[in-house]
Amino acid sequence: MAPKIIQLAALSALVGFVAGQNATLCSSAATKTISSQDDADKLGAACPTFTGNVLLADGPLYSRVALNGIQEITGKLTVHDWMEASSDSLVRIGGNFENINSYTWDIIFPALEYVGGSIIFTEEDQYRSSLQRALFPSLKKVNGDLLITGNHYFQELQAPNIEHINGLFKMVNQQQIANVTMNKLVTVQPGGIQLAGSFGEFSIVSTGSGNCSEWDALRQPGGALANVNYYHCQGGCERLYGEECYCPGANYPSQRSVTSVTGSFFSAFLPGDYRNFF
Repeated sequence: MAPKIIQLAALSALVGFVAGQNATLCSSAATKTISSQDDADKLGAACPTFTGNVLLADGPLYSRVALNGIQEITGKLTVHDWMEASSDSLVRIGGNFENINSYTWDIIFPALEYVGGSIIFTEEDQYRSSLQRALFPSLKKVNGDLLITGNHYFQELQAPNIEHINGLFKMVNQQQIANVTMNKLVTVQPGGIQLAGSFGEFSIVSTGSGNCSEWDALRQPGGALANVNYYHCQGGCERLYGEECYCPGANYPSQRSVTSVTGSFFSAFLPGDYRNFF
């Protein structure tokens, strides 16, 4: 019997040792830096939740990193200079999600649902080969700003399930933008929406005004939409079927308006609360 007791005691000590190692690996007062795929694999295997900030940086040139296995980062996640950064498991980021002045081309997080801070993907060097795609098919809420600015090679933002941005949605100086999908967006407040650049087409449903007056004001000389190629606004919508407006009659109180714009515009703070179709 004695040997069995000794074996169980040894096993208990081993379990405690491994748990202590994981606790140390899965939290940090300083920022945890991931500079290789091996680093990412070790963190993902040990930590469903990481308490602290994570930096994906200093990897080999033109390399990809996949932070798979981890489901939550309680602090900030920063991506810097990986050609592609991805995670098929990360669901929540407690702080900001940042990619600033970076050579990263693609950021692909198919499981990400929530960002507790802001998403900040910005570039100051117009000659840098910077961000091209940001794909978040499961993202539902950003509890701060969504800022994508100065990325001159940026082509695609996919967030088809996002519903709420609790700040400013700003997309400016993106010369090659081809596809922005945010067709479940309900609210962008208190910051509103600021767009500048060339957009093939977008349509927007505004519940802030049902009679198009705020949109028409932007069409005046010097207004943000004064020189667009195409503009159409239909007001007095009782109900909406996708982007289609159902109007019961002229005497019905105006509730919503449907607006479509095609072309280039320098800067537009768009009126109302939003459900967007880009």
